Amino acid sequence: MLLVPGFPLNREAIRGGVHSAILNLAPALAKQGVTVRIVSLNPALENDTVARWNDQVEVHYCRIIKTPVKVLAYLMTGSGILRRQIDDFQPHLLHYQIGGNFLFTRSFIGRRLPYLLTIHGISMQEAKVTRSFRRKMTYYFNAWITRRIRPDNIIHISNYSKALCGDGGNPKFPVIYNAAGESYFQVTQRESMGNRLLYVGVVDERKNLLLLLKAMAALKAKGKVYRLTVVGGAGQHPEYFDLVRSYADERLQAEVDFIGWQEQHRLPELLQQHDIMVLPSQQETLPMSVAEAMSAGRVVVAANVGGLEEMIRHGETGFLFPSNEEGALTVILDSLFDNTTLMQNVSLQAGYLARQRYDSNRIATQTIEYYYKVLHQS
Repeated sequence: MLLVPGFPLNREAIRGGVHSAILNLAPALAKQGVTVRIVSLNPALENDTVARWNDQVEVHYCRIIKTPVKVLAYLMTGSGILRRQIDDFQPHLLHYQIGGNFLFTRSFIGRRLPYLLTIHGISMQEAKVTRSFRRKMTYYFNAWITRRIRPDNIIHISNYSKALCGDGGNPKFPVIYNAAGESYFQVTQRESMGNRLLYVGVVDERKNLLLLLKAMAALKAKGKVYRLTVVGGAGQHPEYFDLVRSYADERLQAEVDFIGWQEQHRLPELLQQHDIMVLPSQQETLPMSVAEAMSAGRVVVAANVGGLEEMIRHGETGFLFPSNEEGALTVILDSLFDNTTLMQNVSLQAGYLARQRYDSNRIATQTIEYYYKVLHQS
């Protein structure tokens, strides 16, 4: 049983992160004979509902009460919902995809059942880069809760997160990367450099899109014009999105196309049409957008933050630049402009590495092996 809050009713509306990871993992587990029930808790639902993906994967969308603090909803109704789901499904184990206060759903389930947690995000690191006091306090609280009530069985999605959580030297906790969907591996190589950039994600200060626009403006002044497609929308502070749009309108005119959030099936199509994906974030763990772009054999240019150095070998499978360094980003994009040979060489290496790391069947096999270890120890 996979447990996660807020899984979208429409799979096409998934916007990356842990929900994308589940979208790719669950069908791969089913292919290897695992029956999967995804249980998603959401106070925004009007009624409980069930979606069946295939004979072995279904999603149970369960409504929880709205409370001023999420932990109260998880304690008051989440644990009861989970208990009923367990009684109905009789799972061998519970696999939490989110930690923090979501772990309180185990408080009153009334029986011992092996469970594990995949740590997708690092709350302490997220807290450092958010400017919202409320969100900052939420991140700190979730980090504190996770440290104190996390299960004995942990999956990390990167060596970076494993080290930050203090588990770096512990062989008990495996690193299992998030899987990319099979459709990404079917994207074909670009025949020539079209100087087309792609950005996928929320447009907020943490993602730092303005830095990319400034680098594009500097290159435009030298006669090197890139075209950028922005897939995503405003975050918690829409004024940053307005700032980005205003800068694009003033400095880059027709070179930036804001197309909003796109359905999941459109993302491989968009990668097919672009040469380079750029991620100038100030903080990341192991971003799904990078794994998916590399799986599609696309050049990724990313800020060297979080687990990006673990994903990309600079100059071989992609390019890294120091966070917030506009000049360094500009130099990389300058070297790639009209450079079909460099683009194709890096694309091939990126695709090969991604196949070794992010193939969903490989990830499912590793996950099932860990499930057996957990069950054997319980």
